[in-house]
Amino acid sequence: MNRKRLLALVLSLAIVAGLYAFQAPFREYPGQEYNDFPMPPDAREKTEFVFARMMYPQGSWGIFGRLWRYDWRQGRSAWTNDYPRSDRHFTLALRRLTRVNVRSVEQPVNLDDGDDVFNWPWLYSVGPNQWNLTEEQYQRLGSSRRFRACQKLRP
Repeated sequence: MNRKRLLALVLSLAIVAGLYAFQAPFREYPGQEYNDFPMPPDAREKTEFVFARMMYPQGSWGIFGRLWRYDWRQGRSAWTNDYPRSDRHFTLALRRLTRVNVRSVEQPVNLDDGDDVFNWPWLYSVGPNQWNLTEEQYQRLGSSRRFRACQKLRP
């Protein structure tokens, strides 16, 4: 019986260590409104939960249509609406109101970064009416099983 418990303990520790080891490094991009938002001192801490924000190419229509001329992979695009301020306020509220160990900064997730989208159980996106995703990006997003409405949002 002791061997089974020891094996279960070792397996559990290996799984937890694996989850911590494969968290992607933090990246920050310039936002539409906020470009000098202060970095919290514990921004590089590895935690149980990370607020992930989906990066996406935008169309030339709608309220943020003027931003289409910027490279969405470098920030200052529709996906950076209220970024990073709202993300950090949300994570601050989670830290205060729950017992979940939450990272104090967000993680922008690019759908073109291989399988990175599958590493984040929570993926937030703003302005789905602004999405101008490629077929491959829709496929990756749909196969992540997060957005059942992907087919409805397609242009």
